[in-house]
Amino acid sequence: MTKRPPVIIIGMHRSGTTMVTRILEKVGLFVGWRKDPNHESLLFLQLNEWLMRQAGATWDDPEPIRRLLGTETLRNQATRVLRDTLGGWPSLGYLGPLKFARKRAPFALTDAWGWKDPRNTLTYPVWVDLFPGAKILHVTRHGVDVANSLVQRESRLSGTGHLSRISFLGVIGEPEIPPSRRCEALGDAFALWEQYLAIAAKYQATCDAELHQIRFEDFLASPVSHLEELAAFCGLHVTASTIEKACNGLETERAFAYRENPALIDFAASMSDRLGEFNY
Repeated sequence: MTKRPPVIIIGMHRSGTTMVTRILEKVGLFVGWRKDPNHESLLFLQLNEWLMRQAGATWDDPEPIRRLLGTETLRNQATRVLRDTLGGWPSLGYLGPLKFARKRAPFALTDAWGWKDPRNTLTYPVWVDLFPGAKILHVTRHGVDVANSLVQRESRLSGTGHLSRISFLGVIGEPEIPPSRRCEALGDAFALWEQYLAIAAKYQATCDAELHQIRFEDFLASPVSHLEELAAFCGLHVTASTIEKACNGLETERAFAYRENPALIDFAASMSDRLGEFNY
């Protein structure tokens, strides 16, 4: 069978990438053996973190990664490290024991596969260098809902940690992400949403990869038809009954949730011009 390039799922944190990934997994997309609670492959999450550390970037301070991507020598070096890592034993963390015994590395996969990580939004040109023909699935969500969700998440976090405490590249251990001081305030979290979407837009203008973009709100409004499109994009052959079953139980009220909060409605009105830059 023909080897397949991956489906790389991108999108700002709290934008619905987890929901989309879980549903795609239900209809046949392989997204990893060991995953965190957000359905992110531990191996690819850690490799993205490694990439960003080389540039001095973090998920909530992403701008420095663009300097690494814009420096040909550094970008080529990073690609070689990723290729060597995925070609060795760390791929066990993504493939699992059975797939690892048969395939040894993701490069040899012939079924539809990929991974989800919001950090992909910042790093995916390097992944496309590594996997020519990769498909990019970009999930977006209204910026006020994203910002409010980030603020709420940060208010629940306690303690600190960092990914470097994890050993064996996603094979064992669980990630512990430190709180983000940038996302304690609604306006700052909203600005981070803008930054992610602006970076993604610039990449999409220059990166040679097939792209499918879906709004979280549109998916919830018509999940069956949108899942049919996503399945076809990912190269999955899925029956209508499987599609309908996968869409059962979706929380449709999560679309435009800010409209239930007068303070968030006012904030959205004050940001209308900035939201409009990204078709919201």
